[in-house]
Amino acid sequence: MRYNDINIGNSIEMRMNELGLNKSELARKIGISNQYVNRLLSKKSIDIDKLIEISRALNFDFLKLYMVDTTTGNEITKTKSSVNEELIKLRTENALLRDLLDEAMEKLRNGAIQEEKGAVGGKVA
Repeated sequence: MRYNDINIGNSIEMRMNELGLNKSELARKIGISNQYVNRLLSKKSIDIDKLIEISRALNFDFLKLYMVDTTTGNEITKTKSSVNEELIKLRTENALLRDLLDEAMEKLRNGAIQEEKGAVGGKVA
């Protein structure tokens, strides 16, 4: 779904129906009049602060409906926790690669030292 296809009023009303909540109850929960609830439900978009209040009252994150990459129109599906998990995995892989690089560098240094000793030993003998 593209963000400009979202009718937030319809989405809020659907959530209210899921919860068995009527307009008066929503109005009371967020401290607005019944008439204002009617106006909100008829709108395609609403003020972000009001949307956050409604999200809290209905225990649903309506902002997720707008998680769309505005450059491509594609839905953003990664959650904060999945991004954090991916970051931890990448950091672990990075640490392993650093350890491997350190080991390889140490072997190269030791090999170079051994070659120098062999070259010096060959000249003396």
